[in-house]
Amino acid sequence: MSRDRRLARTSTVFAAAWLAVAPLAFAQEPDAAGPPPSVPVLFLTDGGHLSGALADSEGPVAVRWSAAPFVAPFDFFTGRVAAIHWPAPKDPPTPAGDLLFETTGGDILFGSLVDLTEKAVVLDVPPHGRLTLDRSRLRRFAPARAEGELVYVGPNGLAGWKPSGPASGWREEGADLLSVVAGSAIRADLGVPSRAAIELEVSWSNPPSFVIAFGVGETEASVHRAFRIEVWDDDLVAVAETNNDADVASIQKVEGKAGRAHILAFLDREIGRFVVVTSEGRKLADVQVEGRPGKSPGGVSLANAGGDVRVERLRISRWDGALPAEADAAKSHVQRADGSIVHGDSVTFDPAAKALVVAVGKESTRVRLDQTAAVRLAAPDDARADDSPRTVRAVARDGSRLSGMIVKITTGAVWLRVPGFADPLKLPVDSLRSLHGLEPGDAPPIPLSAENPGVLEMEGLRLHGRLVAGQKKPDASCLVWQPFASANASPLRPGVSGRIVYHEAKPVETPMGLGSSRARPMPMNAMRRVVINGKVVMKPYQASVAVEAGRRIIHLRTGDTIVADVSKIDEQGVWFDSPSSDNKFIPHEKIKAVELGRDVRRTVVLNRTKFDRLLTLPRLQKGSPPTHLLRSTNGDYLRGRVVGMDDKNLQIEVRLDNRAVPRDRIARITWLHPDELDPAKPPASPTVPPGATRVQSVRNDGIRLTFLADRFEGATLSGKSDVIGICRSKIGGVDQVLFGSAIESAAAKLAVHQWKLHNAPDPKFARESGEGADPSAGAESELVGKPAPDFTLDLLGDGKKTFRLADAKGSVVILDFWATWCGPCLQAMPQVERVADEFKERGVTLIAVNLQENPDQINALLERRKLHPTVALDRDGAVAAQYKAVAIPQTVVIDREGKVARLFVGSSPDLADKLRAALKAVLPDGSKPVDVKK
Repeated sequence: MSRDRRLARTSTVFAAAWLAVAPLAFAQEPDAAGPPPSVPVLFLTDGGHLSGALADSEGPVAVRWSAAPFVAPFDFFTGRVAAIHWPAPKDPPTPAGDLLFETTGGDILFGSLVDLTEKAVVLDVPPHGRLTLDRSRLRRFAPARAEGELVYVGPNGLAGWKPSGPASGWREEGADLLSVVAGSAIRADLGVPSRAAIELEVSWSNPPSFVIAFGVGETEASVHRAFRIEVWDDDLVAVAETNNDADVASIQKVEGKAGRAHILAFLDREIGRFVVVTSEGRKLADVQVEGRPGKSPGGVSLANAGGDVRVERLRISRWDGALPAEADAAKSHVQRADGSIVHGDSVTFDPAAKALVVAVGKESTRVRLDQTAAVRLAAPDDARADDSPRTVRAVARDGSRLSGMIVKITTGAVWLRVPGFADPLKLPVDSLRSLHGLEPGDAPPIPLSAENPGVLEMEGLRLHGRLVAGQKKPDASCLVWQPFASANASPLRPGVSGRIVYHEAKPVETPMGLGSSRARPMPMNAMRRVVINGKVVMKPYQASVAVEAGRRIIHLRTGDTIVADVSKIDEQGVWFDSPSSDNKFIPHEKIKAVELGRDVRRTVVLNRTKFDRLLTLPRLQKGSPPTHLLRSTNGDYLRGRVVGMDDKNLQIEVRLDNRAVPRDRIARITWLHPDELDPAKPPASPTVPPGATRVQSVRNDGIRLTFLADRFEGATLSGKSDVIGICRSKIGGVDQVLFGSAIESAAAKLAVHQWKLHNAPDPKFARESGEGADPSAGAESELVGKPAPDFTLDLLGDGKKTFRLADAKGSVVILDFWATWCGPCLQAMPQVERVADEFKERGVTLIAVNLQENPDQINALLERRKLHPTVALDRDGAVAAQYKAVAIPQTVVIDREGKVARLFVGSSPDLADKLRAALKAVLPDGSKPVDVKK
């Protein structure tokens, strides 16, 4: 049977479904993805959010909200509040009443029926007590629970649902399930019976594309064999499908951008039938395929193929197989528990007899309340939507919901004026699950002309707004934030941490380089508001060139970047002159790097392997690590300890030798602080006076200044720095303002702060020595036992000879990775060369692989140390990377089969004994040395 055989092009608008409902929420909070909140969170229509608590307030215009980082609460315009979510209880409470009442405005209440007349309805609703509702406002009522028949009422958030697509594709808002991520899906085993009555309410704010399937298992194939509600182009359809058969029928049109659907469906998997009806029992879709008798999966799958979808109601109960009788939608009617329907001109209630009275003219029929399945009340305006003013909707933890206008918030309760009720209703805050904004109300427009708009970001909050004038006080910082959604501003408390973002610029530095002359990339949508001749216009954000190579810069450990000329360096610190500072001196412990204004060659590339090797500290240097790293103008690096620098030369100590380097050959000096070696030990936090607020302005030219802020006035943030003295930072010229511990967190991510020494891995050396050394020593590496990576390298000499490892197969080869600047390498090499000479006649060949140094450096060192190994030149470090030589010296023994037999890292007094024992263990008889001079 063709899938399109029964596609009916009908257009039907659902009335409210007549079964009991679960909690419902309507907010469309932007960017509220993530786990459910553990504290109350207020969401704003501009995408902002703020953790905190409701505060007492009078009047319907504002929602007063207190948050810990601020001195005073904010008065948010009701029309700017998208929603407030309170943490979900572990066990949602069960509705206290026997009946569910639904109003024409979509409100839901649980309680008991006290009286029903032609004018009014009297309800007993815990915890409100006795309430009187205008009868014209009551749409329907029905039993709240069907004991023994109810299988599932929800949704109740994400509890029990498992993702089968992107993990963050679905989230809970209030009790609803919402997805805005295309391709995301979740499943839950809800125990859908073979015969099931299903009530579903879904909504969307963009053209939808979703699939909701009933009776699915754990596999994707089970979804295709399930009974489904899907969107096909501009139709919402019911689909039944097996491997050999399919049937489909339209339920309603999906037109325009936003919409919703109320679906009442009946599923009989034993005969393969899926029926969708209106609340009056009128059939909309009836699809059928070959049945599947026996036990079948009871899962439900929710999948978002595009756009967005919100599941607001899902109720599953057992079904006896009899479809409800069709009722006359224009008349009031009572449906009995046996499915029969009694129509009438009016329906009233006899409290004494506990019976409903259905009148037709002068005749009447009585139906006992305990034998009633549902009651629908008709009214002259029943077909029209209730257009009473409603600005908020409150959803309680028990699933009830009320909408209307806030009267006040006081003594831990929200007082709500709900259409149809004479007096405001008191809703205790501890009984609420969520509060949702419905209409813009009287909120003023967002001020496009606001000067220097930004986004305040802290843990638990994100607020669009701007800084306003403020001055430091004992209990308040000078950072006073005015959210655009609020009628008032509030100062931040001293000591809090976060940032204000005016422009999110892309980084211009990488860990391999420091200081780039490339301009800061500007996003295509980077625009700013500018007032010209009294009119607001949008102009591209003119991001300045970042800190260029060639500028004289001092980088501090706090992340500060200061334009300065360094005059000298001595044992105490760095002496400098700067147009932005009256100070002249910075101690060593505060400095991270100095750029002397001399650029490096563009052809020099430092990849990750070279970078790691350069910053690896050998074991033998742990007691006296280098304190500085020099980079020359031609791209060479040198580690050591800077002794001093004047206007001509820099004095550096390298392996106990003092060297003088002309200053004009130095591009950069990086400080390698000993406390950076232990990654588990964070650097000490700076001492901040009580009540003070540290800020760091990140200018759009890359300059960063950290100071204690005491005033914001005239768009200028001012204060004092212990490094440069008085500071004034104009907000119009900054990308971000960081404050509190966010300064250190941001500094740790800067490229300059990636230049930190790290200890070389400690090899597991055997403790025995001499002829008794453990022959298995050096077998710990993951390379041992694997084929040695082949390579071909030029040999030190006239450049015409090469060494190819594959040509040495049949001999034992020792590779000794080293460099002239490596002290431990120079201690290990004589031992390695001596042992190799002992075994030379038995087929052992030594190749000393030098890492990225020029021949003149190598020859000078070998001549001075009286060493004579065969040296291969690993000019780009590629061979070292193949052998994972991130720490040198590294000595590799390769057997005659071309496999790595042993690998030693570092130098030790007994290295010769361990190497000798390893060679005896792998050396075959009759091996001959390879001629590397060819």
